[in-house]
Amino acid sequence: LLSILLFSFGIVEGCILYFIFAIIIGFSANRNYVAFLKRKKEKYRFFNPDADTRYFNISNKRLFVLSLLTGGMYLMYWMYRNAKAMNQAQRDPIKPVWQAIFMSFTSINVFRAINYSSKKVGYKKNLDPLSSAWLFLLLTAAYSYEYEDRAKDLLTPELLMILLSVYWVMLGLTILLVVKYQKAISFYSKQKSFPLIKRITFWECVFVVLGFLLNMGLVYATGDLIVGLF
Repeated sequence: LLSILLFSFGIVEGCILYFIFAIIIGFSANRNYVAFLKRKKEKYRFFNPDADTRYFNISNKRLFVLSLLTGGMYLMYWMYRNAKAMNQAQRDPIKPVWQAIFMSFTSINVFRAINYSSKKVGYKKNLDPLSSAWLFLLLTAAYSYEYEDRAKDLLTPELLMILLSVYWVMLGLTILLVVKYQKAISFYSKQKSFPLIKRITFWECVFVVLGFLLNMGLVYATGDLIVGLF
């Protein structure tokens, strides 16, 4: 909690010192939290991390394009589907809905499970769930921090272009981080003979439409600036 508060103050005040303290305290707290979860799950009667888990096996292109079009909102659906798969197969006690809503803080649960499962079937690439979770938190916080509406008129076109560029770069890096785990899912699913999911569900469509509508302003502003350059 202290780490989150410090990180929030760092965003509001723009002070790098808050970020440094947040990372130091956060890493220490996360170590204890992971140890706590491990003890809890070891005592959890039905928990089985070795179960065959049908993760959300979609193409990398589908994940990247839909996440980009929705301003990252599709990642919540991705987290939900994988957390749901963990809950059903492994009897993971953490509810999928909460993991999706608070994905910036709970991503380590999904990342760790995917890493464990893929390594069991011979996946060679190093994923490092703990570092990935921290990077995911920093990136999602970065691209979610947008300028306030009342300040738009005060921004010069040059500054607005910089802000929008930073937004899209941070979002792109976040998506690429998740794509790395999607590749591990693809490898795991192939070894387990699980088919590629091609059918788009109703809720998937809902997330895509909502995400696109919520980010139309950013897309329009970006396009307007690009057109203005020429």
